[in-house]
Amino acid sequence: MLARVAENIYWLGRYIERAENTSRLVKSTYDMMLDTPRSVDLKWTSLFEVLGNWPEQSQSQSQAQSSQSSESFVMQNIIGDIDNISSIYSSIVSTRQIVRNSKELLPQASWEVINNAYYFIKENQLLLETRQGRIRYCDKLRNSCEQFIGIIINNMERSDCYYFFRLGQLIERADMISRVIDSKATLVAFENKPMQEASESFHSAFWLNALEALGCSQSFRRLNPDDVNKESVIRFLLEEIRLPKTIMFSLEKLERLTDSLPNSDEVKLTILTIKQWVHECAESSFDDITEQMDDLQLKLGKLHDVVYKQYFSMVYEEAS
Repeated sequence: MLARVAENIYWLGRYIERAENTSRLVKSTYDMMLDTPRSVDLKWTSLFEVLGNWPEQSQSQSQAQSSQSSESFVMQNIIGDIDNISSIYSSIVSTRQIVRNSKELLPQASWEVINNAYYFIKENQLLLETRQGRIRYCDKLRNSCEQFIGIIINNMERSDCYYFFRLGQLIERADMISRVIDSKATLVAFENKPMQEASESFHSAFWLNALEALGCSQSFRRLNPDDVNKESVIRFLLEEIRLPKTIMFSLEKLERLTDSLPNSDEVKLTILTIKQWVHECAESSFDDITEQMDDLQLKLGKLHDVVYKQYFSMVYEEAS
């Protein structure tokens, strides 16, 4: 497989996973806002914290802080902003472009699904003007993303194309899980005294919402006999290996994928290092978790860099 093609397929996995994750995150955020007591000051901009993508401030500092904290601005930015490369809109557009240029490598049904999703976002931007419209918009795209990923996993031969798709998808997934943990822990530990003083039932709902943002709340209930609390949820999202929407499952799957790729020793070593770090995070104090998640995101960034160096760097060497 040509390095440029492999790179595109890798980003295909990242873009479609990002679109699904962000769609699910929007819905779970609305659910959380409805269940939050008035004394707890949750801000819409917490979504920027999760996604690590603050918009540039083109106005005066005070004006920017005011306008960019509103529900409509935040949702427009992360859902439908054409200029935000991490928005759901941009992720769907980028996914479609890659699939269009790689039709001979992918199942035909994958093109039909992503093309329908593309025309849906082009024709339904007015839905983003209302809360119910945004929820409907994101539910539709989440279903489309899940359908697309299912087609790739269930209908594609196990070739380099499949392995690079999964490589990108699982790195993106692990990164998103670490960001959700980081954001929730930060809100509890540092920024919101009323939240620290809120009822136990609210804290259970708050951490259950973290699971819902990742699509694994029901699995947690089935697999974990403990109450829903910050320690049990964080450990579950870090170390549970029976569920695809956890960091350790993603890393285990990534490690196995490298067995099918050439020259993968450095990639595998990096994955093993991250796995050890995740185990250490799961055993540490809650007070340290935000710093550890920041470190985990850096380590996942290093994994991305190692993958690039090993498999895609020749694309840029040829270009130069």
